[in-house]
Formats: sequence, C-alpha cells, structure tokens
Amino acid sequence: MPFYTIQQGCSEEREWVRNKLLGLDRLSPDNKEKVLTAWVSAWKSSSYANLEDMPGFSFSLYPLLDHVNDVVHFGISMAEEATKRWGVTVDWDYLIQIFLLHDIDKPLLLNRDGDKIVKSPFASQIQHGVLGALLLNEIGFSEQVVGTVATHATNSPFHGSSTEAYILHYVDLFCADRAVILEGQTPYYQKLSLKK
Repeated sequence: MPFYTIQQGCSEEREWVRNKLLGLDRLSPDNKEKVLTAWVSAWKSSSYANLEDMPGFSFSLYPLLDHVNDVVHFGISMAEEATKRWGVTVDWDYLIQIFLLHDIDKPLLLNRDGDKIVKSPFASQIQHGVLGALLLNEIGFSEQVVGTVATHATNSPFHGSSTEAYILHYVDLFCADRAVILEGQTPYYQKLSLKK
C-alpha cells in the first residue's frame, strides 16, 4: 500500500481547502495550485473524511488546520518584524509555502481512535517531515521547500540553514507550545530546560 496518492481533487474540494488556509494569497499562482494539490493529496490519502478532524499533534486533538494557520499568522508577523528591525531579507513565496506545508504528512502519520490520537502504521516506517517531503517532491515543489519540510522536525538529524527555515523552526515551536499548554502539559521550552 502506498504512503499517499497525488490527487487534484474536485473543484469543491480544492475550494474548500483554499477557504481554510491562510496565506495562499501571498503565493504565486503556480505555487498556490501546488499547495492545494498537496493538501488535497494528503487529505484524500488519509483516513479523515474532512480536514477539520485532522489532529496537529499526537498528544492533542488541537486541529492541524488551526496549527498551520497559527504558524502562517505568527510566522508572517515574525518575518515582517525581523525584516524591519534587523534588515533580514526573506523569500516570501518560499516562506509561506513552508509555513503551509511543514506538517503536510500529519494526516498520514496520525489517526484517531475515538478521542485518542494514535500513530498510523506509516509513522513507524518513515519520519515526520520526510514523508511530507516525498509528497511535495512528487508534486514538483522546489528542492528548497522539499529540503526544509524534510528537516524541520525537532528530532531531525540536521536542519536547514536558510533564514526561512530558521523562522519556521521558532514559529512552529511557539505555536506547538500553544497546543501543549491547552492540554495542560509542560511546554517544549520548559521540557528542554528541564533536561539540563
């Protein structure tokens, strides 16, 4: 059984995804269509009937779409401030793509079992980020986007060195901590400091 199948989806499905994701208006038309194809492919290849049911984390029912939209929202703010304050230059099209696509494989790696989130059989075969990168590569995303998605997870053996990858890392953890706090658990930044 394949990990996923690339699917365009029908116009209603593409429109539904288009209406749920923030930041699409900041992408080139070609990249916007590829992002829609990636989301439709992950959705239709998953066990979920609709995107609202997809969890963003193995420890929480916090929706994947909420997490991704939080990353887009706070990521744009962070990048704009870094540009103003430090004179940082970012490639906005690339940045928005990685915000929207960094967790594209979560629907394939996480399943629901009642009110619990369980790892799918794929999760023991391939690391988070890598599966998403394979899907994105097949759709035709740039090597830069594919590489950043493949290595963005905190447990990745190495990480990208671009400014955009750096911004994604911090905003992703910032937004993940929101989900952790909502669950009444210890945020990542405190877990990391407790290990010392």
